[in-house]
Amino acid sequence: MGAPVYRNADEVIGMVSTVYPRSALVTLFSTPGFTAAAYIDETNLLVTVEGLGGGVTRVQVPQGVPLQVGALVYLPTIQPGVIGRISAIENEPTQPQQFGYLVSDTAFRQLRYVSVGEPTDVRSDVSAIEKYVATIREAVAVPAALEVATTTATSSTSTVPTTSPETQ
Repeated sequence: MGAPVYRNADEVIGMVSTVYPRSALVTLFSTPGFTAAAYIDETNLLVTVEGLGGGVTRVQVPQGVPLQVGALVYLPTIQPGVIGRISAIENEPTQPQQFGYLVSDTAFRQLRYVSVGEPTDVRSDVSAIEKYVATIREAVAVPAALEVATTTATSSTSTVPTTSPETQ
């Protein structure tokens, strides 16, 4: 129990929740009510990911943060922790947040084989999680000085600095 379940080599889709002699029950991350901390590679933010059901998961991002279709979303507590790519964005400028939706390109009911990791692939040590997020930032070349503090609704587009104060 507690082992991550992968589709393909590194796309985590759920966790083993019950083990039987010849099978196991997997709780999918798209299950309604599931929530976890996630990291979006192009935003430099830890955000909330939540399951909506039907293979759909979404992330909530403050208004004004640039969110792009195709951005990878990671669960930093799991190694490797790619949960998917943002396939659609819902953005109402009068709302305090925008949503990115992750929808699997293959229906889970069509999956015939999955891989099961080890329970040790799940991290609970905060420093290990921070190191993993730093590794992701390095891999996708997100500047460490990128800071986003927008949390209020706005009807105009905000600009996010992409250089550190030292280089200005």
